[in-house]
Amino acid sequence: MKKTVRHRFPIPPAQYWSEVFFDTEYNCGLSEALGNKSMEVLEQKGDVATSLKRVICCTPVVELPGPLRKLFGDSVTYTEKGQWDAKTGRWKFEMTTSTFGDKVKTTGVIWTEAHGAEMERICEVEFVVKIFGVGGMLEKFLCDSMLDNQKKAAAFTEDFIREKGLCKAS
Repeated sequence: MKKTVRHRFPIPPAQYWSEVFFDTEYNCGLSEALGNKSMEVLEQKGDVATSLKRVICCTPVVELPGPLRKLFGDSVTYTEKGQWDAKTGRWKFEMTTSTFGDKVKTTGVIWTEAHGAEMERICEVEFVVKIFGVGGMLEKFLCDSMLDNQKKAAAFTEDFIREKGLCKAS
């Protein structure tokens, strides 16, 4: 199952990547805004000007449907491994769950497009679940959760940009 989400922000793309997306304060605040139980940057190497790799471990608060709760329990932790390529302006990532990590695959790419002093962030995500009997249900749950989180993330990002005085558009 694939999904693409788009949001506009009043900031140029280069500034978004350097002062928002990879900013520690932003990421901690975003994790809190999404209601995560925990989020930890396990590794971050490189820089925004060339190439950057980052590994995050996160435990979101989720209300899994009954059949999925039986498989995963009350809590799911995932690891996100991502790579930023300054030449292409794209952040590619893969997420692995702590349970059934070999059967649940989430991959995606985020990029931005300039629109005057604003930019549009495009997030394209694919969910593939290979668990007999509940694969489709889990893909739909992951997709719905991602869409909900993207709405919350967009609102938080908009507020962060304005509060930090990064807004370049009126």
